[in-house]
Amino acid sequence: MSSATPCPDREKIFQLVHNLMEAAEEAETRRHVLHCETCLRVARDFEKCDALLDEWKVEGASPWFDQRLKQRLPARRPWAFRFFALPSTRIFAAALLVLIVVAGAYVIDELPKPGTKPEAKPPVAEVQKLATAPKAAPAPTSAKTKPKPAPKPLPPEEQIKMYQNMGVLENFDLLEGFDVLSELPKREAKDAH
Repeated sequence: MSSATPCPDREKIFQLVHNLMEAAEEAETRRHVLHCETCLRVARDFEKCDALLDEWKVEGASPWFDQRLKQRLPARRPWAFRFFALPSTRIFAAALLVLIVVAGAYVIDELPKPGTKPEAKPPVAEVQKLATAPKAAPAPTSAKTKPKPAPKPLPPEEQIKMYQNMGVLENFDLLEGFDVLSELPKREAKDAH
């Protein structure tokens, strides 16, 4: 073949022999194979191999094959028994079992007891906001005003509701001393005509 067109690789020749190529590429490869002795030899080898494979018949194993195979293989214990026969494996398994029992006891101890209500803990972010929020300065007391008595503690159910609504309460506390009208921009006085 001329040196202008290089020989296709063996995979393309295999695809040509087994009709696995696209039409345009197949025509070009077929022209090359018909004029190149090396590529034609490769294509004929593929065809011979296919013919031999088609003639091959699978023979069944003899009836005594399994017995002869078992006799030649040494008698061995299954893998699991060999693994647990090692002393280090036994120690590791015992330590793992103890660890599982201790972890299970801890988890069971941390579960809420029947008949008791679990404590509602506020989220960490809410607690951090409360700790870092600026506190309002106490109002100066005059002689005329009496100090307010300390509020009574809320029952536990009300405290849980407060913790659940902590975000709303924080926003209310921030806005409680905020005067919206004082924050509006001041209008310039209009001249009366």
